Amino acid sequence: MEYRAVTPEPSSYSLVRGPRGGDGASGRFWLLLVSFCQLVLVFATISMFLTGLLLLSESGEDTRGVAAEVYNKEVGWWNLKGKEEFISVKEASANTTSLAVGTTDYLWAKFLDHDSDPGELAQPDPGLFTGSLHLEVLAAESWDVQELVPMVPVKFKLGTQSTEVLVPHRFTEFHCKWIQRGSGSHQVCAWHYFVLAGMCLKADKAPQGSKGWKPALTMRAMSGNTAGYGCYQYGGAGVPGTYSKRSTNLWSVGLYKDLDEQADTQPSIPVHVRSYGDPALIADALTAGTYDFGPSQEAKFFWGLVLTLISSVILAGFCFCLFLQYSWPQANSNSDRVLYFYRRYCRQSHIWIQRKWAGLFASSGSQADHWDDDDLATQQEESETWTGPNSGGYTLGKEAPQLFNPNDARPVRAV
Repeated sequence: MEYRAVTPEPSSYSLVRGPRGGDGASGRFWLLLVSFCQLVLVFATISMFLTGLLLLSESGEDTRGVAAEVYNKEVGWWNLKGKEEFISVKEASANTTSLAVGTTDYLWAKFLDHDSDPGELAQPDPGLFTGSLHLEVLAAESWDVQELVPMVPVKFKLGTQSTEVLVPHRFTEFHCKWIQRGSGSHQVCAWHYFVLAGMCLKADKAPQGSKGWKPALTMRAMSGNTAGYGCYQYGGAGVPGTYSKRSTNLWSVGLYKDLDEQADTQPSIPVHVRSYGDPALIADALTAGTYDFGPSQEAKFFWGLVLTLISSVILAGFCFCLFLQYSWPQANSNSDRVLYFYRRYCRQSHIWIQRKWAGLFASSGSQADHWDDDDLATQQEESETWTGPNSGGYTLGKEAPQLFNPNDARPVRAV
């Protein structure tokens, strides 16, 4: 049996030492830092590439245009006819509180703050009934999570129609979410305390033959019925778009504050009554409470194309570096590897292009006529003085290069 005690060539250590050199703690630190940055760059580039492809695939469908068209159509109906029909109700009240016609609304300000292009959207005229309702204050000390939900009876009257609605005054929910920690995950649960902060009821015309309006379960331009008479699926603290999701009392007439601890209920809350065709309700439903119809089809295609091209260039450069490392693993530096690549794959094409370019613009009898002879002579001279590799790197599965003993050029044989 034959044994050989060998070590790699000293120059091969430059592949792992990096430009700062050294095999100590400092060299390993810089190597780990550079490797980590390269890993982050690769993952970020792959994420950018996938995001670009996703935007390109979504650009085939104009989701913003479809939703904005529905909204604009309903705004046209509202400004022309719907608003006047609704505010023409002679009497509107909640319990003993009279409701007045509101002249301001939040919707357009929400679009200006959140939508990507509010200029494409029509501006509705505000038309709703608003007022303030006084309630009994429930103390935080008396709040028991196991108690029955206390209800507030509210009698809404619109014209000749009167309907009593029960609204939860306060209630609790137990929410859990999964948290990822390393290779494992666990649930984190907490109590959420919801306190009534406002009311909003949507109304529709009473059946033919009756005068007035009644609480509605439907909305114009939307199919199906909602789960309650409320204006919003997750009614927030008096201001739509500020709510947090919950699992109970969806589409409730009540608008709630989500608290982390028990608190007293409010003595007075705002009350709104809106038409089932109010553009504010339709916009909230179409945008899922974000008040942003999303990017346009052109914007999706543009940014998708930009992200895809940029990430493709970065990934191509990374793959090219891997190819250079694989083809010439024993080169002294990456600049030498690039030079080797140029001489093997690009030099002939480069010379051919130079020759054609010079032939197009040079006059007869000029240096272009002797380009071939000069070029051949230059190539011959460089071939004789070239000290770099003339063949490719070592391929997996083939015989590995011979290793050398730094103290003895010949292999050490054990007898």
